[in-house]
Amino acid sequence: ALAAALAAGPRRAPPVSPLPPNLHLLTLAPTPDGDLLVRLAHTHEAGQGGKALGGPSSLDLHALLPGVRLARVVETTLGGVTPLDGVRRTRWRVEGEREGGVEGPATSPPLRCDAGCAARPLRITLHPMQVRTFVATTQHVVAAAAA
Repeated sequence: ALAAALAAGPRRAPPVSPLPPNLHLLTLAPTPDGDLLVRLAHTHEAGQGGKALGGPSSLDLHALLPGVRLARVVETTLGGVTPLDGVRRTRWRVEGEREGGVEGPATSPPLRCDAGCAARPLRITLHPMQVRTFVATTQHVVAAAAA
């Protein structure tokens, strides 16, 4: 429903809650399948601007998109096509290191919620200079509560 609204007529993005100062919403767009593509980026390097800006930053996807009911959320590779939990990362061998190779910097486990997503927190953490991409299936747009 939300993806259809984004794809129809004049582009009007759904309301988005303010993000922490070191996070940026890169993409909020419909996919060809009618889902919603959400891509977030951490804008600082480790230590840049102190711990507050140059450290990990977390948010809940429900809070990011108030009024949007998320039925299913899958973290994908940057292109938004391949589920991240199905990707096998390359382990590099470095001369002088123990057997097993070297992995990249620590990251959070891939997010995947196939059912009951509206009832559970969808908290994600982005580490410095990290970009994370999610494909979300929405049930419907919930009317915002009047104040």
